[in-house]
Amino acid sequence: ARINLRIHPRDSAADLLAQARAAVADLDGVSVSWDGEPLEASPVSSVQSASYALIAALSREMLPEIPVAPGLVVGGTDARHYADVAQDVYRFQPLLLSEADLAGLHGINEHISLENYQRLIRFYVALIESGAMQ
Repeated sequence: ARINLRIHPRDSAADLLAQARAAVADLDGVSVSWDGEPLEASPVSSVQSASYALIAALSREMLPEIPVAPGLVVGGTDARHYADVAQDVYRFQPLLLSEADLAGLHGINEHISLENYQRLIRFYVALIESGAMQ
């Protein structure tokens, strides 16, 4: 059997492997090992930083009816490639997704609405113009 794990920041690959091995310890002929080198979870980014404050402020400006709160991205993203060169890495897109939009993620005819595309452009233009990207 193959199990695809997304490692939570509070866990380590070694701990999860130990838990999986303990779960099948009583089963004859069953062993557990990694199929390749496991990827540890990316570090948790600060919500006290100036960068987070800027993202939150731009979000409130663009979407005043939506509360701003940190969250956990459960998918594997390119963020892991930036952990060594950036103090914090934020996985943020100012999208408003309907249930239909969510159902199409990573599926057939994956797309975002024109409104969301325009919102992305406005957000990133404002972020660049703020000087935060220097």
